[in-house]
Amino acid sequence: MKILLKSFHHNLHRMDKILLCLIIIVSSCVSSLIHAQHIDEDIEENIFLEDEETEEDLDHSSHTAHTDSKKKTEHEHTKEKHPLDTITVGQDVFLSTSHSNVSNAKDLSLNGYILPQFIFRYRPSAKPRDLFEYGANETKAGIQFLGHLSAHWGYQIELIFSSNGSTTLSSTELVDSDGDKTPDTIATQSDFIPGLFIERAAIEFYPSQKLSIALGQLRIPFTVQAQSSTTNLLFPERSASTEAFITGTDLGLLLSLRSETGIFQSHIGIFNGTNAKPFAESNERGLLYNARMDINPLGLFPFSTTDIQRVGLRLGFGCGILYRPSQSYDDTGFEQSQSRDLKGTVSFRMSYRGLSFQSEFLRRQKTFSLLHRPIVATGGYAQIAYYFPTPLIGFAPIARISNTVQDQSFDPRSIYWARGGLTFYLFPNSKNPEATKITLYYTYENRITEKEIAHGGSLQVQMLW
Repeated sequence: MKILLKSFHHNLHRMDKILLCLIIIVSSCVSSLIHAQHIDEDIEENIFLEDEETEEDLDHSSHTAHTDSKKKTEHEHTKEKHPLDTITVGQDVFLSTSHSNVSNAKDLSLNGYILPQFIFRYRPSAKPRDLFEYGANETKAGIQFLGHLSAHWGYQIELIFSSNGSTTLSSTELVDSDGDKTPDTIATQSDFIPGLFIERAAIEFYPSQKLSIALGQLRIPFTVQAQSSTTNLLFPERSASTEAFITGTDLGLLLSLRSETGIFQSHIGIFNGTNAKPFAESNERGLLYNARMDINPLGLFPFSTTDIQRVGLRLGFGCGILYRPSQSYDDTGFEQSQSRDLKGTVSFRMSYRGLSFQSEFLRRQKTFSLLHRPIVATGGYAQIAYYFPTPLIGFAPIARISNTVQDQSFDPRSIYWARGGLTFYLFPNSKNPEATKITLYYTYENRITEKEIAHGGSLQVQMLW
């Protein structure tokens, strides 16, 4: 550093020299080792060049360095503002895969959403008490903090507040109803606790624009819908067939790799496996291994399920694998049996000028060391939408059919779902038309094995900020 300052002592203005010193100090503390190494190499190269240049060349080189330093100073001065001075609201709204988003975001970006939802369901064959179901229990809201500490380190925190909570016993009291100083009954009081879920809480490292490594609470990128954010789904919920194979988030480590053009995307991860159980399984211990690959031969294909941008033809092909070897224990805590749970999925996506289509097929086979008959399940769905933009309001007819067959090798149970409705985009000409939308749809459910059907509907309003 002293050699560099001495070389430019007679050629730089006093103020430029001070700014240059500040840049070097800040860069040394904040930049990554890779970036710092490139700076040191450039400094050494300039020093050697100065020893060989003539007086005229030295003046020219100093003038060029002065201009470059000034531009770099202005850039770094803008970039290195205190996070509290660069808080932004309503940007980078919940992208499903945040690869390179953190390094391109502000120091701190605050986003949020609210999703009030009213549902109605009618079951003709149910008991009178359960004949009708209605309410706003699916209402939820979310908040996300997105930012970076340097060019290669970032973080994401997303919390979901849901009206689907739990009731807990808060107090008990003995009651003497007849006054004989002997308790006759126990009075209890319960309080409702709203649900709070951690959708994402991760630290991310970006060695390059093509590679990212995330550690923390993550959504497992097994299916296409698992990679779609909550606010970019076609319907308010992911398909029932997808939720039957994997649901929720899990703690783990995820490595993501993508090409610059977005044609190729892949993920490899290892997770606890505690939140990836599709059925009522307990007393199992074992890590979950995940791999996913998506190929978009015609260019970048975002995981938003509606083509609101009305771009040209896009195609997407993908496949995913979940593998979990586990050990089960009995109620006393001793080993009982071992199992291997393997799940696979293949997907196809297409969009063209507002038309979007998405389908996925899922398969599961779980084998046990003590049983010769595996657990087998199959599922799939297909959904379609077409976005119509108008000067006043945009709207999109939406439809989805899905099916799940569980316990195929022992006691098959088949379930079909069908949904159809309309989504209205209140501000189609805004930067993000999905920031304010209303979704109204009808649901049909047919449990073929149990011979039960249900009809229902839902109205959801989405507002992002």
